[in-house]
Amino acid sequence: MKSELRAYVEKHLHDTEVFCFQEAALEDRMAYEALLADNFMLHSAQRRQTGGGWYGNAIYARKGIAVLKNGSLFTAGADGFDVGIAAFLTLQLSDVELTICNVHGVPRPGHKLDTPDRLYQSKMILDTFKDNQAVIIGGDFNLLPHTQSIQTFVEHGYRNLVTDFEIKTTRNRISYEKYPNAIQYYADYAFVSPSIKVIDFVVPGDLVSDHQPLELTFDCLVPSLILQPDSRPQLALA
Repeated sequence: MKSELRAYVEKHLHDTEVFCFQEAALEDRMAYEALLADNFMLHSAQRRQTGGGWYGNAIYARKGIAVLKNGSLFTAGADGFDVGIAAFLTLQLSDVELTICNVHGVPRPGHKLDTPDRLYQSKMILDTFKDNQAVIIGGDFNLLPHTQSIQTFVEHGYRNLVTDFEIKTTRNRISYEKYPNAIQYYADYAFVSPSIKVIDFVVPGDLVSDHQPLELTFDCLVPSLILQPDSRPQLALA
């Protein structure tokens, strides 16, 4: 684990209820376990890289939160590295069933524009959670903001927090220096269903990788219920 990522996780150990990580190879998960195992439970989805080896998404939920369901979606793409992947949990928070989906979208082609696989990926995610009570979907979608693959979430009633909070970029100088002739300012998004009351959403700029973390603080609402302020969870996507 990079020292910057370790420092970030340590900083948020006590104020975060759910951590979502991506590109988590076995050695990364071992490092996360060393930091989080005392207070968090791991739920993950994996895929095989082209050329061998496994990596995937990891979700750590704080112990004491009831997990009703967990699963994974292999969203689109050919076998190997080009497969999109999503790990998800449904948690019981007071009277609310909250689903959190951690997405790492189809990575190729690198232009991050619509392709049939990416359009299918968005449709699969939306179809999977269409009947869920409260939903947060976030991660590295490998898509630019104007694509139909992104806009379809808004068309289905989700808020795009990157747009709503006028986030200028979800990337950073690590990415810009690596690809100076093809700088892209967006790839990562957080979408929330209408039953999520957003308290705060920030992209803090910590250099944990070539993607910035996404931090969401929220309440869950049902017609007659708002979780009390001292129950507000924070979700960190890194």
